[in-house]
Amino acid sequence: SNFTICSHWFGDDGVEYKHADEHTLKYHPITNTLYSGNDGGIYFSSDNGNNWEDISDGLQISQFYRIGISQTNANLLLAGAQDNGTLRGNYAHNWDAVRGGDGMECAIDPQNDNIMYSTLYYGALDISYDGGNSWMNIAPNDDGGWITPFEIDQNNASRIVAGYKKVYESNDYGASWDTISGLFYIGQELDVVALSHNSPQNIYLSQNSKINKTENGGNEWIECGTSYFENHVSDIAVHPTNDERVWATYSGFGNGHKIYKSENGGDSWTNITANLPNVPTNCVAFYQPNETLFLGTDLGVWY
Repeated sequence: SNFTICSHWFGDDGVEYKHADEHTLKYHPITNTLYSGNDGGIYFSSDNGNNWEDISDGLQISQFYRIGISQTNANLLLAGAQDNGTLRGNYAHNWDAVRGGDGMECAIDPQNDNIMYSTLYYGALDISYDGGNSWMNIAPNDDGGWITPFEIDQNNASRIVAGYKKVYESNDYGASWDTISGLFYIGQELDVVALSHNSPQNIYLSQNSKINKTENGGNEWIECGTSYFENHVSDIAVHPTNDERVWATYSGFGNGHKIYKSENGGDSWTNITANLPNVPTNCVAFYQPNETLFLGTDLGVWY
């Protein structure tokens, strides 16, 4: 038998899509059309695999891990998608794939939206200075989690804090990194990093079910009073003008244990789960003008 390697396909933006996870191939014997079902969606070829066309438009099948929103351009955002890279989008629903692989945490510089950050799995952190058209690796020499957390200081855009097996800080857009774990050596991948907008030296981080914080930029770390929580901490939000007010969400299926609030910087916590369903709670965002909390869960968004 003779075998031919089918060509890869390219998007409108010129990015070559190579989906290693092919799940099904079907051949239509009347139209001589070959269909491919893979992690990118559904494609077809009418010339035996030499050229492919994506027919996935309109299918709501992307799994987004993280979203980064521009603070200077309301129409610009980045989204990290499982199996479909990092996508650059706008509110006109136009999307471009600007980085391949598995898209994870991503962010846009709060002062210059040409500067963008994106990660692949295990903390492969890149920076772009041209709005996502080209990328350069800036990751510290360490292993991170599947989704490695990092956050930009909103008061000083050149400062980044990232959580790998240690806590790293850069003050030059990731060109160099310092370890700020101090005597508190992590040794295991971190799950969440949250910076205070009001006092940037205040940092909260989580590892499994525990939350730790520093009030002096990493010289000292304190374990917050969460040792009785069983599920993983999925996200942390700090009030933008009151560092003592903090919220933490929890993954898993612990009924009645979805979100907690602290009014004393994490020393003690109050359960504010109320009527939330028993599904994983993935993220929390605080909107100050009308003191609103938003929660992202496996069943949608709650407020």
